[in-house]
Amino acid sequence: MNLLNEINRNLPPLLRAILFLAAIIAISFFFPVNASFKYDFKKGRVWKYEDFYAPADFPIRKSKIEIDSIRTNLMKDFIPVFNKVTDRDQDVISAMEKLIKDSNSKWDEASAIQEQLPVLSKFISNRLTQIYDKGIFLFPVSSGLPDTIKVIQLQAKGVLSLKYIDQFYSLKSARDELTSEVQKNFPDLTEFWQSELSSLLRPNIEYNAVLSQKILDEESNSIVKASGKVNKGEIIIRKGAVVDEESYQQLMSLKERHESQALDKNSKWQVYVGHLLFSMLVMGLFYLYLVYKAPEVINSFRKLSFFLLLIVLFSYIVYVVEKNTFIGVYIVPICVVPIVIKNFFDEKLAFITIIILILIASFITTLGLDFAFLMILGGLVAVLIETETRYWAGFFYSIFLIIFAFFMGYLCISLIKEGSLDAINWKNYNWLLLNGVLTLLAYPMIPLVERIFGFTSSITLAELSDLNKPLLKKLSIRAPGTFQHSIQVANMAEAAANKIGANALMVKVGALYHDIGKIKNPGFFVENTGERNPHNELAPLESAKIIIDHVNEGVLIAKEYNLPPVIIDFIRTHHGTTKVEYFYRKYLENNPKSEGTDALFTYPGPRPRTKEQTLLMIADSLEAASRSMQFNSAKDIEQFVDVIIQQKLIGAQLQHSELSFEELEMAKKIFKKMLKSIYHARIEYPKNLD
Repeated sequence: MNLLNEINRNLPPLLRAILFLAAIIAISFFFPVNASFKYDFKKGRVWKYEDFYAPADFPIRKSKIEIDSIRTNLMKDFIPVFNKVTDRDQDVISAMEKLIKDSNSKWDEASAIQEQLPVLSKFISNRLTQIYDKGIFLFPVSSGLPDTIKVIQLQAKGVLSLKYIDQFYSLKSARDELTSEVQKNFPDLTEFWQSELSSLLRPNIEYNAVLSQKILDEESNSIVKASGKVNKGEIIIRKGAVVDEESYQQLMSLKERHESQALDKNSKWQVYVGHLLFSMLVMGLFYLYLVYKAPEVINSFRKLSFFLLLIVLFSYIVYVVEKNTFIGVYIVPICVVPIVIKNFFDEKLAFITIIILILIASFITTLGLDFAFLMILGGLVAVLIETETRYWAGFFYSIFLIIFAFFMGYLCISLIKEGSLDAINWKNYNWLLLNGVLTLLAYPMIPLVERIFGFTSSITLAELSDLNKPLLKKLSIRAPGTFQHSIQVANMAEAAANKIGANALMVKVGALYHDIGKIKNPGFFVENTGERNPHNELAPLESAKIIIDHVNEGVLIAKEYNLPPVIIDFIRTHHGTTKVEYFYRKYLENNPKSEGTDALFTYPGPRPRTKEQTLLMIADSLEAASRSMQFNSAKDIEQFVDVIIQQKLIGAQLQHSELSFEELEMAKKIFKKMLKSIYHARIEYPKNLD
């Protein structure tokens, strides 16, 4: 477990490389394997490239409409194949003879009917032999062939011959003829024939679906698909000309020839290498961004795995939908990605991730730049607009804006390309609408991601900020002074975080829980101390240990109450590696020559790293120190804040902090303003007034 924690805190470079390489290889398999035609064209649009000449001789393919028309006529004129089952008459005759023999027991031995049964059996057998020799035909309407067909190909003994349908009996006509003959020759047995025997008739001219389809496919494949030829060097289209029907067919023919030849030359592996290099380039840029701009992600196994898995997962979804001809790729809810990321990280990281994903996805789908443009529009809205899933009204408003951006973006693309509202493919609006609806999946994904990867969402933070939570309730009862101190620190840190654009909710929750370790020995902390100070009875070293231990105790209590790791980090870092100065100096007074005792009076740390942890440390120090100060003017408060922050800088407590000096100055102004409002500092008037 310790090894896993260490890997999670400081991911080895080799493991990083393995994770990225696995993601790159996975993504490269989602790209199409055929080489793409480098010219983008469409019928009715202007040819934006230079004059284009035929690079080689190639046939001009017929249009899809022409080929479909030929194929329809082929289906209409197709002659299906039927087999003649040679033993069918014997099977039916045997079944009838058995049924007649079994029926003997039903009749009295002296009855005339029993005497006629053997004669009937012989008569029917002879007639069935004659009828089946001619053939009983039943056309399967469910086969998909037209039921008005008059000519068939009959396969008998491996030989095909053309036959007319009226050369055969139908199942109905065979039954009717036999019924008439039985009624004429055996009137007493007519009812017996109709109720028992006629249902045994079966056709012996049966449809051969496999051979019919094979012949139909051969004839379909033999359709001449070329309507002409273009010789090498002939002009196909000039720059600025409109792509008409003729030039469009020539360009499409050349495009298909180019792509098919690329496959014929066994160059699939070269295309794959190209896609692999593309994946490496794009993911390499993402790697560099994480290294220089988001080290907390690149150094964490959980966080890095989350980002890579998210990119691979949505790339795969685009790949699957692209393969499905019944669903439009515009349905893929890529905007889920920045919404989910924003709930755990910042907008910059959400934006760069969605750009990387869209770059990859646009090469997987045939929609290319159109897809990329629309998804970037939606992604920008998701990044820029507040998409806090804990506020339903704001979340639904964001979804509405994303759909609106999709609709307007697609309208722009369609008008630019088609030049007319009539030519717009309105079906794509359905897919874009469903895309927006599916973006709601971000809501259930957030707690799922939170549970799997151990992140902390704003929903969880909002729940933890409730002052009626059991741990905060316990703190308010056991250490009321600490509880009030925590609330004041939370207000100050939250206001500063809002000012600099940090995570205000996170720092607020961190501040509420940062001193929960004081629950164990509340009376030893000044804010909870009454008239009697228990430290008067202790040696400085013992007092310092009790004070310092509230950090470790806080971590243990936080784990006991299952607080998120990000909140536990606030507890660990809110004192950094500072000293318990009062007891340290008191100890030195009695032991002036003591050496090597600094560590006994120093908090274990670590020092704060994130902006939020830094703001909490400063707010905690300011609020605690201000309780023992007397401020006579606003200037006193300003100097007080400057001194406390300067001490943190001199003590190297902000050495590893992500907080910039500019943000520190902004936070400093907020702290001064709030302390002035708390202590109601008087305005300092000039001493000499006329």
